[in-house]
Amino acid sequence: MKILGVTKADLFIPIMKYLFGEAQVSGKGAIISLFRLRPESYGLEPDRDLYWERIAKEAIHELGHTFGLTHCRDPLCVMNSSCLIGETDCKGTELCPTCQELYLWFQEKGALPSRLE
Repeated sequence: MKILGVTKADLFIPIMKYLFGEAQVSGKGAIISLFRLRPESYGLEPDRDLYWERIAKEAIHELGHTFGLTHCRDPLCVMNSSCLIGETDCKGTELCPTCQELYLWFQEKGALPSRLE
């Protein structure tokens, strides 16, 4: 079982001013922050659809880490790292074929193979 925490608080770590979420790779839980996902945070009009799409992307991304997935270089893959909200908006809500394969490997074997990048 994996646990996803959701908070309205702004998240940060010492080396970054803010995070959209955080998880330990292959850990039991993850957390996402709603603080910077609202369009209003960037001077835009409220947009419920965009807000919920961002929440879904960040939730899937952080839970992906708990299943052993690391960041992906494919800019459309949900496991691509997002440091800016525009990067979150550009990526999809699904795993790329490589990340799908790694996820299935993890489910079957319980551990991921070494990933060549």
